[in-house]
Amino acid sequence: MVTASRVLWLFIVVVGCRREEAPAPSPSASARVAPVPSAAPKPWYEGTWTGSYEAELHRLPSDPGAAREWKKDEGTTATGKGSINLSVDAEGRATGEAEGPLGALGVSGSVDGESLRLSFGPRSGGSATDFRGVLVALREGEALRGTLRASSGDSLTARSAKVELGRAAGAP
Repeated sequence: MVTASRVLWLFIVVVGCRREEAPAPSPSASARVAPVPSAAPKPWYEGTWTGSYEAELHRLPSDPGAAREWKKDEGTTATGKGSINLSVDAEGRATGEAEGPLGALGVSGSVDGESLRLSFGPRSGGSATDFRGVLVALREGEALRGTLRASSGDSLTARSAKVELGRAAGAP
C-alpha cells in the first residue's frame, strides 16, 4: 500500500524535477541587446580633391633624328599656373577637370594602393596642338604629390609640372 509519506515523497520528487522555462524575451529587449553593426570606414581616397600645377618647359633630348622643334622650344607658350579638380569614388575611380595653360582638359584615372594615376586629354574636339598627359601622384600624409608630364598632340611641345592635390574645402 501506498502510504501518505510515499505520496508526499513522490510529489516532492515530481515537483522538484519539473523545469520552469524562462519567459521568451520581448522583441524590444532583444533589439536592445543585439550589437549595432558599424558602418565600414570610407577609403582614404574617396571624396573631392583639388590642386594646382605650374607647367614648365620639359626639355626633350635633341639627339640626331630628334624633331627640330624640340630644340627651338623656348618654353614661352603653354606655361604657367593651372588647376585640377577631381572626384574619387569608393571603388577608386577618379574623374574631373583641369584648367590652365595646357588647355581645358578632362581627367580620368584610378587609385591603386597609395598612388593616383591620371590621364589628361582635351575636353572637346582635339587638335594637333591640344595637350595630353599623365600624372602619377603618391599619397604623402593628407596630400597627393606627383609630376604631370604632357605634350601637344603633335608631340612637338612638351611640358612638366609638379602637382599637389588636397581634400577640397568642406569635403570629408
